[in-house]
Amino acid sequence: MQSVKKDGVKFVKFQWLGNDLLQRALLVSCDSLKEHLKYGVGIPKAQQCFNSLDELVPSGAFGPESSEFRMLPDLSTYRVLPYTQGVARLICEHYNTDLSPSQTDGRILLKRVLNKAQEMGFYVYAGLEAEFYVLRKEANEFRPLEEEGIETTHSYDVLFEYISELGDALSKMGIFVERVKKEYGNSQLEPTIRYKRALEAADDFVTLRDVARGVATKKGLLATFLPKPFNKAPGSGLHVHLSVFDKNENNLFHSQSDKYGMALSEFAQSFIAGILEHTKAMCFVATPLVNSYKRLIPGSWAPSHVCWGFDNRSAAIRVPSRLSGSQSEARIEFRVSDGCANPYLLVSLLVLAGLEGVEKRLEPPQPLNKDVAKMSEAELTQLGAERLPRTLGEALECARKDKWVKRVMGELLFEEYYKARESEWYAYIQSVSEWEVLRYIERV
Repeated sequence: MQSVKKDGVKFVKFQWLGNDLLQRALLVSCDSLKEHLKYGVGIPKAQQCFNSLDELVPSGAFGPESSEFRMLPDLSTYRVLPYTQGVARLICEHYNTDLSPSQTDGRILLKRVLNKAQEMGFYVYAGLEAEFYVLRKEANEFRPLEEEGIETTHSYDVLFEYISELGDALSKMGIFVERVKKEYGNSQLEPTIRYKRALEAADDFVTLRDVARGVATKKGLLATFLPKPFNKAPGSGLHVHLSVFDKNENNLFHSQSDKYGMALSEFAQSFIAGILEHTKAMCFVATPLVNSYKRLIPGSWAPSHVCWGFDNRSAAIRVPSRLSGSQSEARIEFRVSDGCANPYLLVSLLVLAGLEGVEKRLEPPQPLNKDVAKMSEAELTQLGAERLPRTLGEALECARKDKWVKRVMGELLFEEYYKARESEWYAYIQSVSEWEVLRYIERV
């Protein structure tokens, strides 16, 4: 309460992220803040049965007749919003009315996963690198601010006002931006945020999404994390960097030598093998929209197959190069996901899959050192590099088929999240697109 008064805050956003993938909030007046900090704010349980189209899933576990969740804030996430006046935010979690943790909450799941890892002596660090477009609306169309190409100096000049304000806002909210890359797409950016403990890293990504859009709105622009907003432009991904340390701050992914020449430990190789084992099943979380699968095509610098490799950006998992002898930089990069994913669920599944690989001492297949797009399907099949799901429908089938996903997510969370994605898939396949009409209506 003292911080709120000192900061001149009048309202606090009680913010959360649910199965609908949309960042929602209730605005709480500071006059009633004390009580809400203790008991949270109430929302209908049915909100965990909404999809990203803002539709209530008909077969959801909760409906308008259901009780409420209490949204309890994590006080460590208190931040003043720099791009507006007199407003702060707190990240919240779903609790039942008896204040027991809800089994439907992704952030609560991630905390359980990380506590389990810590009990095993493992401390997980993550860095979530998201790509997104900054656009302006002209004649009912969204257009980029520049057309300068990847990393040209002038493209930064055009975008600098937005980049500067974004960086300042993130810095004031405790997020250190190491660098900003002007990506391949026109007006496409990728900020590199300093890695942290995995829960904080997921919170930082949630903050980035809010701040990127908030700063853009203030300037009359749109920041979008849609994976494939344009037909002939690069997609936007979410690259998840992971490393695991022990209690003595030794990076368990580092080794002086290994058979692949990557300075990658057997622990890390088993961690990779565990993720690859369940990558297809995790896609309904990592790439959750119907639009997501228009990004995952060969030759697009996005992964299309389940494989890994050293500095191979066409692989599902890349082992990034690092300075010779550097232990702290040893990490892996999961490249399948996009910025519409719920980061709490995504990181939970990646960590659980990786640790299962370590526990079972799994060995990954041979790493690929070729561009996947230049290999035949026969070659890829021979190397065990299976095709990623090509649609959300295929991803849902993979998730249902792999019993591991439901087991580690828990039945209630899995089913309600699954139903939300399934309802979006059904809505998509039942919709007649402009592409179909323009190409067929006069021909058949």
